[in-house]
Amino acid sequence: METFLNLFLIAAALGGFALAFFIFISKRKAKPIACPMDGHCDDVVRSEFSKFLGVPVEILGMLYYAAAAAAYSVFYFYSDLTVPLAVFGMFGLASFSFLFSLYLTFIQAFNLKQWCVWCLASAGLSSFIFLANIFYVKLGFAAIPAEIFEEFYDILVAGHLLSAGLGFGASVIGAVMLLKFVKDFKMSSFEADILRTLAQVIWFAIFILILSGFGLYFSDKGISNILYKSAIAAVLVLISAVLNLAILPKMVKKTLLFVNNGENPVSSAVAKTSLAFNFLAVFIWLCVLIFSVKI
Repeated sequence: METFLNLFLIAAALGGFALAFFIFISKRKAKPIACPMDGHCDDVVRSEFSKFLGVPVEILGMLYYAAAAAAYSVFYFYSDLTVPLAVFGMFGLASFSFLFSLYLTFIQAFNLKQWCVWCLASAGLSSFIFLANIFYVKLGFAAIPAEIFEEFYDILVAGHLLSAGLGFGASVIGAVMLLKFVKDFKMSSFEADILRTLAQVIWFAIFILILSGFGLYFSDKGISNILYKSAIAAVLVLISAVLNLAILPKMVKKTLLFVNNGENPVSSAVAKTSLAFNFLAVFIWLCVLIFSVKI
């Protein structure tokens, strides 16, 4: 079973790298990407969401899958190097990749409303790697002792604090920009790009918040009221999904069309709703920040 899991992890990582590399080469050569099952691969991989914090998503995928393939190959051929710290690092990386894959899938489902089969295949491989990591540790093929979480307690707290600071800061800036927008209903392309970047910073903060939160929970100094903290994270995800995937992108698109082509802008109700969601996010992030400082 251990051999099977090791080989599966290596094969899945190599498969994910091949998919990301295929998309990378196709985009570099400006070639249309063939999409099976009547998908819209070319539209998805060239959309405004094809970069995360300025880095093309396929490059992030190549880096992750290359690191995973190398690590799992070392674990398989040099089992003595399968130390808890290395397993802990790969488990964290696989968890982050899984959350990021969910984010990209939500983008396709609720914002673009178009599907890229290759992207879904990559998300599936990322999910399988994450699940295989769970079985790998659960079945005892490698151990992540609780002492590791305690050893990295300060780093986990720093991650928690960093995520809270990023989320709070990005939400405040977004609220200020939306408040200005509600007053004059004007938005430049530069301001639209800033709002998109802020949305990605918030998602990144949520990923770090979730991962560091679980790490703190499993440490010997684990935080209390885990259900309460999980509920806060769930609310932040929900608010971010509604605001950054459903309301803001459509509002920005309509506003830019109005500026460029003279079409009608978004309604005042939609703008005020987005502002209300943003202020709610600011308040929740502030609570998370205060809690992180207390830790």
